Parts: sequence; structure tokens; C-alpha cells
Amino acid sequence: MLHRQQADGFLSLRFRPELEREFRADHLSGVVTRRVALLVSALLLIGIVPLLDTLFLAPPAGFALASRWAQFGFMIPALLVAGVFTLSPRLRSWSEIAALLAAFVVCAGVIYQRNIGAAYGYHVPSELVAVVLTGTAVMAGLRTVYFAPTVLLILGLSAWSELRAFGATPASYYVILAQGMLGGIAVLGAAMEEYHARSTWLQRNMLEELTLRDPLSGLVNARGLRDVYQRVFATATREHRPLLVVAVDIDHFKAYNDHYGHLAGDDCLRRVANALARHGRRGNDVAARTGGEEFLLVWYDVIPDHAVRLLEALRQEVERLGILHAGIPHRPGVVTVSVGAICAVPGPRVAPEALLKLADEQLYLSKQRGRNCVSLQVVGDTPGPDPELPFQPLRPS
Repeated sequence: MLHRQQADGFLSLRFRPELEREFRADHLSGVVTRRVALLVSALLLIGIVPLLDTLFLAPPAGFALASRWAQFGFMIPALLVAGVFTLSPRLRSWSEIAALLAAFVVCAGVIYQRNIGAAYGYHVPSELVAVVLTGTAVMAGLRTVYFAPTVLLILGLSAWSELRAFGATPASYYVILAQGMLGGIAVLGAAMEEYHARSTWLQRNMLEELTLRDPLSGLVNARGLRDVYQRVFATATREHRPLLVVAVDIDHFKAYNDHYGHLAGDDCLRRVANALARHGRRGNDVAARTGGEEFLLVWYDVIPDHAVRLLEALRQEVERLGILHAGIPHRPGVVTVSVGAICAVPGPRVAPEALLKLADEQLYLSKQRGRNCVSLQVVGDTPGPDPELPFQPLRPS
């Protein structure tokens, strides 16, 4: 999926749906500190302006009153609301909308102050709108698809207010043009920042996938299996759902390698791995290569009746690949697999390694029975709540 996304590109600043959800979650957690810093800076600047006005600028009393109402009546409250949404884990998914609204409200407050200032003959710099937009673009980590319309709305409001307060003069048009240029630069900067964030995220995840994927088969490797299996096991324990843990071994693979050579052996491994991967496509399913010709599958929420059919279908699919195997004297045929599986609802006192151990034991039974067969053990009342497993956990969970 990551490599396909890299090939497709993302100039539209959007990934495939599955990756988009992951990116948004990761990106959101990464920009929390920046958003908080931006909100705190904005609160301090807006809060200190009345003091600076009083000490150095001596604005008219009427303007000062209207300005304080804007600052403390809706600009600062909007920033505080955005801060609550940003800091609260429960509300954080809405923090982007809250940040956009805060940016709009602050810009509207500045536009209002400039409009009121014109009535009192007091100049409020139009550049303050661009300052807010630039700070938001640089620090808030907002998606361009939402930031650009917000900027357009703010610039439209500012242009209307400018013409209403100062008339259709060359100076007004100059201010509108300058704000439009600065707003465009802010949107372009936000788009470039988002593209860089997406590119960095994609490259980082591709590198991580390389370390957790077996390069030959494309399946999860032994290192990646530990984390994925622990997650699926914890989910099954929490939700009281059965797990089907399946150990698979290619029969007489050493003889195949010796007879056909390592290149043919690698091709055989890839074809078998592809067949196994087709049986683990759901979100909580796992397909891993744990050793040379050894594989492990974990199927989430599979009851015993279905397990028997799934395992036999898996064995037959490998056999139907028709990979010729003449490496064993007097037994020419095709490549097959031995399958051992355990089906159980894990309880909170059961170690994840316990199910792996039982699956290995069932695989050993399949080999004893002559290979190219399935051995399945169903433990406890599956499905059902916390069955008592007839063994000691390898370690406390």
C-alpha cells in the first residue's frame, strides 16, 4: 500500500483512504505542541496589546472600549476554545476545525478593529491579518483543503470591510491586493508544509515497513510479528473473540532446495507466501514468515467450524499451485504444506506465546501423520468468555 501510494503520488495532498486515516492520526499527534505554542503566543500578544496601546499609542476612548470588547469578548475566548480542543484527547479529532475557527475569529477581530479605528481616525495596520494567516500556516499544521477556503473567506471579509471603511480609493485597492498576495503566500506555504509532512511520513513508514517485512516473501517478518501479534492478541482478549493461530511448514523444502537450487527455492517460497497472504486480508489478520520455510498465520474471530474449512482450503490452495517437487526419491509430486493450528478465546491470564506453542505442537503432529495434512486443536468453549486452557502460561501476561 505504501509503495503504491508513493508511485501514485499525492500532489492532491491526499492519500488512499486507509493511509489517509493513519496519516491524520499520526500528523495530529505530531502538531499538538506547535498548535499549543501558536495559541499561547496569540493569547499573550492579544492580551498585552491593551497595555501597549495605553502606554505608547493613547487610542481614543471609544476605540479602546470597542477594541477591548473584541479582544476579550470573542478573540481570546475563541483561542481558549481551540486550546481546549487541542489539549483534550477526547476532543482532539475536532481540533483542526477549532483552530480554523479561531483563526477566522481573530482575523475578524482585527478587521473589526481596523474598521472601528477608521471611524475614530485611528490607524490599525492591515498587515495584522496577514500576520495571523502566516502564523497559522507555519505553526498550526492545518490541511490545505480546509485552510485555503478559510483564507479566501477572511480575505473576502477584509476586502469588503476595507471598501466600506475607507472607500474605493487606490490605497484601499492596494491594501486589498497586498492582503491577497500575502494570503496566497500563506496558502502556498501551508500546502508546501503539508506536502513535506506527507512525504516525510510516507518515507518513514516505508522504512519501518522494510525493517518489519520479509524482503523475499513480502510477509511480516519475525520482528514485525511480535508487535502485530501482541496487538491482535490483546484485542481478542479484550473483546472475548476467538483466535485461530496457524503454523505452516513447507514439506521437504530442504530436499526441494537441494534438487532445484536456491533460486527455484526462493521462487517457491514467494509463491507459497502469496497463497498464504490471500488468506489473511482482514484488518486483524496476520500472515508472517518466521523462518526459512516456516510461516505463521493469525486469523481473528474465527469459530472452530469455519476454522476446519479455512485450514483445509489453505492446504489445498498450496497443493493446487502445482509446483513440481522431484527432490525426494521415489516420491515425485508437488510442493505441499503441513498445517498445525490452535483455536481459542484467550483469557487475561494467558500468555500470547502459549498459543504459538500449541500451534507448533499441532504442526509437529501433522508431520508425524505424514505431512500434507491439517491438525487442529480447539481449546475451551470457543467462542465464549475466557475458557480455561489446559496448560500453564509461559509467563504472566
